[in-house]
Amino acid sequence: MAIHSVQNISKDDKRNIAMASGGSVIWGGKELYNTFNNIKMQKHGFKIFMRAAYNKDTFDYIKQSREKDLENARALGIEDKIKEVHRESDLKWSQGIKAHKMRYKNEIKDIQKNAPFKITIKMLGGAAIGLLLSMLITHLKNYKDK
Repeated sequence: MAIHSVQNISKDDKRNIAMASGGSVIWGGKELYNTFNNIKMQKHGFKIFMRAAYNKDTFDYIKQSREKDLENARALGIEDKIKEVHRESDLKWSQGIKAHKMRYKNEIKDIQKNAPFKITIKMLGGAAIGLLLSMLITHLKNYKDK
């Protein structure tokens, strides 16, 4: 587009274009920021969860506790039952960890899958709002001049 053709555009049309573009950038940028922030928070929450789930101090405490349980179980003659309970609790623990991992990963995938659509809709909405505001300004200006 040549410079002289830009100069031929009316002042109102230039304002319409500028306000529509501005609204689009602002609302789309806000949604983009919120999307990245949500992904960042989900990943941070996942890291905290994994640190807590695999804490060395907790494993050491559980190991010591189980050794004491087995010593007491040997004295009572129920060592096999205690070992079975420990195996079941380990299995439930690992299944719980896997379920949480899948939940976090699925939430992040959902955010990433929906992000392009949401950002596009917000940008179009922002452009529409900016254009409507610009047209309202033009209308009020014309009404005032009459």
